[in-house]
Amino acid sequence: MARSRYSPRVRRALLSLAIPAVVAVGCSNSDVVSCTIAAPDMAGVFATVCEEYAGLSRQDQDLWSRTCFVAPADGGAPPSARFEYAPCTHANALGGCRLKNAPITFWYYADGPYTEADIPTLCEQLDATPVAP
Repeated sequence: MARSRYSPRVRRALLSLAIPAVVAVGCSNSDVVSCTIAAPDMAGVFATVCEEYAGLSRQDQDLWSRTCFVAPADGGAPPSARFEYAPCTHANALGGCRLKNAPITFWYYADGPYTEADIPTLCEQLDATPVAP
């Protein structure tokens, strides 16, 4: 068995710091999770959309976290996807569309091809209710 280069006292101190960090990263008190996707649209305009799911169990949150991805694009800027155990940000949000039959809200941002006036039409296409940021 390999000997540690740290004394038992130092190992206990390191563990006391590491355990809360692991717990903080791995646990969430929120039942809201989000997936932020930044990708070019059909016209090549780079846009950000965030999908927000509310009321999910921890098991469903973990399952959904594995579906937060976007396929690489052919040429141009690479798309990205970021999962968080938190709601979507409302900074620079134009508005959102909350689905009528599911606890899901899609948020649209000012960096893309949409304007605030487009939100009601986008929501109508999704059978969703417009929500303000």
